[in-house]
Amino acid sequence: PRVRLDLLPYYSRLAAIMDRVFSDISVPLVQELEAQFHGQTRWKKQQNLEGRLKTARFLGELTKFRVAPPIVVMRSLRRCLDDFTGYNIDVACCLLESCGRYLYRSPHTRSRMSSLLDTMMRIKKAKNLDERAISLINSAMYLVNPPRTTARKEAKVLPPMEAYLKDLFMVRLSPESKMVSLASKQVQRLPWSDPAQECGQLVIKYMLKACRKGRYKAVGAVAAVAEKLKRAKPEISVRLTDAVLEELQWALEHPNVRDQQRTIVYARLLGEMLRVGLIPASLAFEELYKFIDLGHEIPLALRESSENYSAEAEDAAASGSMPKPKFMAAGGDISQPIAEDEEMGEDGEGEGAGLHDEDEQSAGPEKPAVVAVSKHSKYDPRVPTPLDSPNSPFRISLVCTVLENASAVLVSASNKGKLGAFLAAFQRYLFTKDTLPTEVEFNLLDVFDVIDSRWKEKAGGGRNRGKKTSDATGFTRYQTWIDAHNATVAVEEAQFLSKQRAEARLLAQAGVVPAGDASVSVAGTEELDELDDDMAIVSDDEDEASIDDERSLNSADDM
Repeated sequence: PRVRLDLLPYYSRLAAIMDRVFSDISVPLVQELEAQFHGQTRWKKQQNLEGRLKTARFLGELTKFRVAPPIVVMRSLRRCLDDFTGYNIDVACCLLESCGRYLYRSPHTRSRMSSLLDTMMRIKKAKNLDERAISLINSAMYLVNPPRTTARKEAKVLPPMEAYLKDLFMVRLSPESKMVSLASKQVQRLPWSDPAQECGQLVIKYMLKACRKGRYKAVGAVAAVAEKLKRAKPEISVRLTDAVLEELQWALEHPNVRDQQRTIVYARLLGEMLRVGLIPASLAFEELYKFIDLGHEIPLALRESSENYSAEAEDAAASGSMPKPKFMAAGGDISQPIAEDEEMGEDGEGEGAGLHDEDEQSAGPEKPAVVAVSKHSKYDPRVPTPLDSPNSPFRISLVCTVLENASAVLVSASNKGKLGAFLAAFQRYLFTKDTLPTEVEFNLLDVFDVIDSRWKEKAGGGRNRGKKTSDATGFTRYQTWIDAHNATVAVEEAQFLSKQRAEARLLAQAGVVPAGDASVSVAGTEELDELDDDMAIVSDDEDEASIDDERSLNSADDM
């Protein structure tokens, strides 16, 4: 539109994006605008101010996006200064307001822009201009080169040791092994014997500040320094772990958009700490489950209602009026799929969509069957909570950040069962979200592909090389919510029964109960054994593979 000057920055951004792909767009656009600008300048009648301002503003926005070269705007400004009267003053001020600050602050155009500004100020003093023109020129000059304010905020003076730690972690620290070794040695030389200095607290303070406000690579370097100090100064690793876990807990209990980037940094630090061996994998899995479970605790009323529904369903199934439900409920027709890549969507989307439309037209809208909660479940993502709304992708980003940075450690022979169980619960959590932003969805698919490739590498390595195993196809990707729910409930039942067996065995060994009563009479023990074989029991080959993984990681850290 002719009067929509606010759209010019968006047009310039679009031209800058398209210029990376189609190089024949920006050059004709700039040439046409420059020719239009000089043609409007030759037109001496004072009637086309609106068109001239639009052309000047468009050239300035294109210059800021580096589509138009700076010489174009400088030639246009020089053309206005040659006849600095009438509407040329308005056009020159418009050019300065749109891109003058950018050109003045750029090193390669600063001298030329300073010369043009000095010329403008000399012309203003030499000519007898009206108040309106003088105010326009002064406003443009102050916008390009604002006067320095005398009242400055005094810089905070830090104590010498605190200033040294700030320089060490926030300026000099880098992921190179030499710098990590130097930082760890310098930290060990601090006066740890003096309690008044509070060395441990100061070191943790600037470690976390380096992760939040420092460079991107500083997160891995901080974790490496903490791992170097694990033996000499175990206080550092304990304090760092506690601080990270407390920050993540606070962010989950008090969700705020302002703190999301800060929390993602702490999630990445948690993954780096797991990668370097500073924390065990069990702690990482505990935090991952907390990301998707906190706030979704099953209330007592819902649990009682589900038990009553399950009892009625079992009675009806025994009488033959309805089939026995899966996992305490009837098998629902919930069929919301996880968004996969384009190839899988093209393979199975056409026929399924047509059949679904035909069923809807023939049978009409039908509500999904009720799926009760399991008696062994403590959390269910269907339970609403103000801490995690259905359209919030923040917790998904946290999980993807941890998995992306620690996938090399988590995808191992000793952790495959735990990782498979968590991925099933995570996919069940994903199905409860309404929509996902594009960047979160792409990040999620990338993380799944990385885990899948590592999973296949572990399945095909060692003594299993050349053999077909169940893990050769990667981890299971569930297509419907009910499949992911059933898999998660099966894992929870297996964990409950295993815990019950262990307690009974412990009581029998202590002599509290007779040895004959030590075996737990629980229905479905054969299924439990199968689940144990799939999840918890690690064969000798897997143990050897896990030992090889640890040796390779240790050798990589030493190098």
